[in-house]
Amino acid sequence: MHGELGKYFTSTGVFGSLHAMEDRDRLDVVTWWDMYGGQGLLAKLAKKVHSQVANTSSAKRRWSTHSFILNVRRNKLNEKWVESLVFVHYNLRLLTHYCE
Repeated sequence: MHGELGKYFTSTGVFGSLHAMEDRDRLDVVTWWDMYGGQGLLAKLAKKVHSQVANTSSAKRRWSTHSFILNVRRNKLNEKWVESLVFVHYNLRLLTHYCE
C-alpha cells in the first residue's frame, strides 16, 4: 500500500496519466477510483471510505437525550453527572430497541 500511496501523492504511474488528472475534478470520487485506482488496497480503502453516507441522526438523538436530561428543573447538575446520565439513558434506549 505504501507504494500505491506514494504513486498517488506524486501523481505517477496510472495516477499521473492525463485522463486521470483531468477526471479528478470531473468525476465523483468512487467512480474515479473504479476507473484509475486499480484493484490495490488503496483503491479498495478509498472506495469504502468515500462510499460512507454522512449522517447526523446519531448526533441529533444524543442531543435530544441530553436536552431531556438537562431540562429547566435539572439545570444545576454538574457536567460529568449529565454526561453519565446521557450515556446510560442512550445505551438503555439502544438495548431496548435491539432486544425487542
